[in-house]
Amino acid sequence: DCRLRGLGRQLMEHSLDYMTDQGYDVSLLFGITDYYHKFGYRPAGCESSVTMTVPDALHAEPGGFAVGAFRRADLPAAVRLHVRTDAALPMTFVRPKVYWEHLFPRFKAARTLREGGRTASVLGAKLVAAWHGEVADGVYVVRQVVTQPKAQVMSSLVAQCARAAKRAGAE
Repeated sequence: DCRLRGLGRQLMEHSLDYMTDQGYDVSLLFGITDYYHKFGYRPAGCESSVTMTVPDALHAEPGGFAVGAFRRADLPAAVRLHVRTDAALPMTFVRPKVYWEHLFPRFKAARTLREGGRTASVLGAKLVAAWHGEVADGVYVVRQVVTQPKAQVMSSLVAQCARAAKRAGAE
């Protein structure tokens, strides 16, 4: 409801004036990459992507993980996975719980992988991966992912994303 009313611009202009008045030498900002350039910001972090065809991705080993919906109760485990993975990488950012709570509504279609096999009850089963994928311009795009950095989990994640893409009729 607040978009396109100039509030973001006012906030940015006020913030930049404040930082200038206070003598800040550097400011870093994380957000919408095609918005903040208006205020002199440029992308500076790492950005990566992997592209594969659905037929190729379907060759990935699906593993013996239970697949299910991402629930609010999964947030603490997802945050732990994210922090553990990011701790091993340079230039990554630990996000507070409030960040994940804020993002949760965007992940209505997010999925999970849990230990215990396909027939295991997902209640109490250990979360090993979670992702949010969606179809954009005929392509299945994974926008957010947290996972254990293990080959079997990664292979299963790729296989499940390929299956979701195929069901959606995406490439």
